[in-house]
Amino acid sequence: MTIHSNPLGKNLAIQFKIIENVFEGMDRFKSELILRNNSDQIMHNNWSIYFNFLRMILPESVGEGYQIHHINGDFFCLEPKIDTKPLLPNSEIAIPFVSNNWAIKAIDMPVGFYIVYRDDHKNELEAQSIDNLNCAPFTNLAQVVRNENDHLPVPTANSRFEDYKNLTLLDKKDLPPIIPTPVFLQKEEGKFQIKPSFQIGYAPHLKAEAEYLSEMLEPYLGSYLPIVEGNIGEITLDTGHIEIKNTINKSGSGAYSLHINTNGIAIIGTEAAGTFYGIQSLNMLLKNVDNTLELPNLEIKDIAKFKYRGMHLDVGRNFHKKETINKLIDMMALYKLNKFHFHLTDDEGWRIEIKGLPELTEIGGRRGHTYDEKNCLLPSYGSGHNPNDPNSSGNGFYSGEDFVELLRYAHSRHIEVIPAIDFPGHARAAVRAMEVRYERYRDLGDLAAANEYLLTDWEDASDYESVQMWRRNVVNMGLESTYHFIEKVVDEVMDLYKKANVKLSAIHIGGDEVPGGVWTKSPACERLKAKEPKLKTIQDLFDYFIKRVNHILEIRNMLTAGWEEIALAHKEGKIKPNLGLLEHKLMPYVWNTIWGGGGEEVAYDLANNGFKVVLANATSLYFDFAYDKDPEEAGYYWGGYINTEQTYKFLPFDLYQSAGKDVFGNLIDKDNKYKNALKLTKEGEKNILGLQGQLWSETIRNSERIDYLLFPRMIALAEKAWAEDPLWMEIEEPIRRQNTYNTAWNQFANQIGQIELPRLDGFLNGIAYRIPMPGAKIENGLLFANIEFPGLTIRYTIDGSEPTENDLPYKMPVLGDSKIIKLKAFTTTNRSSRTTILNLENDHESIYGNRVWEERFKQIEMKKNMNS
Repeated sequence: MTIHSNPLGKNLAIQFKIIENVFEGMDRFKSELILRNNSDQIMHNNWSIYFNFLRMILPESVGEGYQIHHINGDFFCLEPKIDTKPLLPNSEIAIPFVSNNWAIKAIDMPVGFYIVYRDDHKNELEAQSIDNLNCAPFTNLAQVVRNENDHLPVPTANSRFEDYKNLTLLDKKDLPPIIPTPVFLQKEEGKFQIKPSFQIGYAPHLKAEAEYLSEMLEPYLGSYLPIVEGNIGEITLDTGHIEIKNTINKSGSGAYSLHINTNGIAIIGTEAAGTFYGIQSLNMLLKNVDNTLELPNLEIKDIAKFKYRGMHLDVGRNFHKKETINKLIDMMALYKLNKFHFHLTDDEGWRIEIKGLPELTEIGGRRGHTYDEKNCLLPSYGSGHNPNDPNSSGNGFYSGEDFVELLRYAHSRHIEVIPAIDFPGHARAAVRAMEVRYERYRDLGDLAAANEYLLTDWEDASDYESVQMWRRNVVNMGLESTYHFIEKVVDEVMDLYKKANVKLSAIHIGGDEVPGGVWTKSPACERLKAKEPKLKTIQDLFDYFIKRVNHILEIRNMLTAGWEEIALAHKEGKIKPNLGLLEHKLMPYVWNTIWGGGGEEVAYDLANNGFKVVLANATSLYFDFAYDKDPEEAGYYWGGYINTEQTYKFLPFDLYQSAGKDVFGNLIDKDNKYKNALKLTKEGEKNILGLQGQLWSETIRNSERIDYLLFPRMIALAEKAWAEDPLWMEIEEPIRRQNTYNTAWNQFANQIGQIELPRLDGFLNGIAYRIPMPGAKIENGLLFANIEFPGLTIRYTIDGSEPTENDLPYKMPVLGDSKIIKLKAFTTTNRSSRTTILNLENDHESIYGNRVWEERFKQIEMKKNMNS
């Protein structure tokens, strides 16, 4: 057996370069992979390089001498052709190709590269990671314009300054000390100090809350305050009636009062959850000064606007450990969120142990190099080749014991965990795991066991591909074994909740993005249609599936939750509420609300027709979206960009007023565009259960990225889900409305910058929230700078060096006559933002300036006309 001496993976480097979007006038882009051999060995033609990429590559476009195959999902393989010249030592080759849609950010580059060599007998050698990866710099507009409709410029120092121009630093003592904003807060004379000699008195049913409060105070006091049952002690916890006047918040959820005076602290909730929220408000008031806890005397009376105040996390695409989930639960609790939508399964992973079906986690809980997926799933989202690597975000699951612990942890913080088990689409991990189970029992000769939980009709010739480029990722709804599988999973999940002594009230079944073409050539589905003559269309089959799953949950006293698709029907070219399913009490989460996309009315249409709706609007509440269009600002952007203000602007009961710009940055004339749009009725308003933020994990491979993408946006989510409607919402006169809004946003931005971000610096050993880049401009020879959240410290240099915590803070305009000025924003722990650069001699920002931008669109229009 001959083995060529080839460079190791660690001696290879790959650069991804975006060459041009709107390639040949179409929604396509040209890019290239530059493969470099940094070794002293020849790279022969006996290799395959595998990688993950979120765009479909056109195979005929690949550069001469090479080929790229789409395997499944986001998984691709690059190989040389037989007659391609070997890659010599210390040399490189550029391999161009064309892909669908566009790529305008560094996050768009392929990831998870690894190489596999073969010997002369075509036997594979061990896979090796290629970790030396980078994205080429963005230097021209062709790299950042998506198509002829894209009029959204890349942010610059000047544009950021303009964005922040209405923000001013307010006196901290005048800012509300608590977010979400309480309905009633009245300060009183004097202060109160918590001392180590105090004790906590609690009503008998509030022992857990008393223990939580004692633990919360321990880091400040150095010891735990003793807890005593009864209405005694300097701090008391109780439940009872709370009268809150002059409020429209009537959800009945989480009401509490917090009273601090010279005699002590009294917290009362209408139920235990309310008392807990009072404790969280106390948490926000705490100061630690010379080992003494000093609080202002005040009275707070508060109640939530919505009963449902949720946060979603996807662990199917990339896994996150139990400790990370606990941290998220604590962050949710601080801001009084109460529903954790735990997305446990998807095409790329199954993350919860199911007793009796070990294949779900043996196969679905691991990803690595494989051709038959008999031991693990294919790599996705950069998870790499090793299915046993504990540091790979593709590998991992929660044991039954882990899940029970998570449930108890959330329950102790009054957060309900809503598990998401996705069907019928987004189910490839389950589909493949049950195929492996089938093959194992078949080989043992036990066909009854093999077919017991099978999700695949082996004779199905349906041809389909999901939005995420997956084939064979939908369970077959014509098989009885599919429903037997769902019953098994539901019963085992219920058992885990029973062990945790926590109620399971709903399961989220997904139900979204079922690809066209599914079930069309399935003999199993045809047999079902023959038995059920009313089943004629794919919509009928989908409805049948939803009803069957709903029945499984309903007889177990659970609600069926899902994305909006579970409550919609496609009929005569229109998408409308599926009134035939109304009696089944489905709980749809409305997400596909892109401005100008046609789905803006869906939430109100469903609510007006009687469905209980959770608002999960992508354009305001998808926190995996990038904060802005900067090529180095990571995140998805298919639905636009979402900064904290975009979430703060969100108006649940007046959605159309939340509209600003469409996906491509074009200003929306909301008063005209939505003049005749469907309005929410008073009855429909009662059916809006609440709000939920979404964090999908395709681009999130560590806990720091969770912090970065969630904060400070999750703070704005909490404000919208809990606090009263803002005053500016009711003002019709445009100028007065805008002025009132500017005042409110300035206050909220100051609360974040001066109170919340410093709080997060010390919360749970520090939260790695996003620090915004400063805005800056030169005017009349002076440097002016500002920031999105007043209170953060801006530091600058004039010698071209990177600003550090030791450099001068910006406090007022200064001379700006240096050639290069650099600025950064700093936190209380001296973490810093990315660098804002003003290069007065060679202004790199000029490539994003208006004149060049306009010229680029002329070129696009010319190419478009030529091609047509």
